[in-house]
Amino acid sequence: MPPCFLRLQDFFVFRILTSIMKILYFGLARDCTGIGSEDFSIEEGITVRKLWDGLVERHPRLAECREFSRMAVDMRYVADDEVIAGASEIAIIPPVAGG
Repeated sequence: MPPCFLRLQDFFVFRILTSIMKILYFGLARDCTGIGSEDFSIEEGITVRKLWDGLVERHPRLAECREFSRMAVDMRYVADDEVIAGASEIAIIPPVAGG
């Protein structure tokens, strides 16, 4: 084969696209993680549920508030089955009381 030709089997490229997101922790979520924010690398097309799983794996005490906390992506509340795409900021927001 002439040197200018490439065979497809010679170049198997597997790439997962990732993004760095700013994760913000409020209230009890902040207490459970011990931090107010962090940069977190996520795969493109990840669901909110999978992101929760990754955050709980990184911060096990975060499981304590997962059931009753909400996640907001770029200041918009999202459901567990929504796909996170093109976001720049994610917030974990437990219930808030005021008066």
